[in-house]
Amino acid sequence: MIYLDNNASTQLHPEIKKTLFDFLLSDYGNPSSPHSYGNFSRGIVEEARMKVANLLNTDPYHVIFTSSGSEANNMILKSSIINSKPRVIISSVEHSSIRKTCEYLASLDIEITTIPVDDKGIINLEILQKEIMKGASLVSIQWVNNETGVIQPLQQIIDICRKNGVKIHTDAAQALGKISIDLKKVDVDFLTITGHKVHALQGIGALYAKKLNSLVRMIHSGYEEYELRGGTENVLGILSFGKATELRLHKFEDINVAIKKMRDDFEQRLCNKFPEIRINGSVETRAGNTTNLLFPDIEGRALMAQLNRGGVICSQTSACTTQIPEPSHVLVAMGLSIDEAFASLRFSFSELNSEKDVIKAVEIIEKVYSRLKLMKDYF
Repeated sequence: MIYLDNNASTQLHPEIKKTLFDFLLSDYGNPSSPHSYGNFSRGIVEEARMKVANLLNTDPYHVIFTSSGSEANNMILKSSIINSKPRVIISSVEHSSIRKTCEYLASLDIEITTIPVDDKGIINLEILQKEIMKGASLVSIQWVNNETGVIQPLQQIIDICRKNGVKIHTDAAQALGKISIDLKKVDVDFLTITGHKVHALQGIGALYAKKLNSLVRMIHSGYEEYELRGGTENVLGILSFGKATELRLHKFEDINVAIKKMRDDFEQRLCNKFPEIRINGSVETRAGNTTNLLFPDIEGRALMAQLNRGGVICSQTSACTTQIPEPSHVLVAMGLSIDEAFASLRFSFSELNSEKDVIKAVEIIEKVYSRLKLMKDYF
């Protein structure tokens, strides 16, 4: 099987598997326990916090571990409504963890404003400026889109927010490890990430907060995570996250150059064979591992299912929404018709893919797509 659904979740890195296995053979305990077993686990947690912070170029005390990027997004959005006049501004292409949380906040009579994007998936900065001038407690804009890989002009968004005294959060789950994140230069108030997008275990995420006292805890328990996230730490997940960020930082440029080369070769081979295939979203400003392709007049679910049987794993939308038989809200927001959205598939690469995967995947797609086109013409 050729796995090209890395934006949904990457596979566990071989070096991380070894690290986890070694840890499981050690004498570990609860990180909050005062004895030697607890101290050992506490050391694992704090070392991982340092490694995650290093990839973000920030200080470790700004990093809070969570169970996922979704939990981190929820924590930040719900903390923002403490404001006496809460108003949250998001884009029309946000991840479901942002959209669904905002739907919940709206049910509490919190004002939610959604900024449109253009046909390339880029946010309309003029509308954002006008809406921010009306007042807001938080602007939350995804840095890299999970379906198209499109990169938002985050620095311009930050500049607008700073001029108007509004806090800014970015969901960087798909940016981590793919584009440079330097929080000494990128002046956001909050940022969220997750481990399973960079070959760590599933079930571990983190958030960055410039000021920890601007957060309200969602899980009440003990003193874990600076008293902001109760519950015994997921030491195994945290260890995997720390190792993943360490590995990525060590070979950041080499990994991303290789991944982009595979993605570009994949697109070129397919588009040369089938000129009607269209790339959804901005081609110039996107993460190097992602391509979202429109296969005209083909039912995307049928194509995806047959590719799966043929040996290529891909997806249509975010894994968080794929069980819902609806077109991608991201592609519809970009101006695609419902039929076009349904006819689109996402392919996302990782460092565990190879050029052989590209060649074989293209061969399989050519056969399946050609067969579906013939069937459509026949019937």
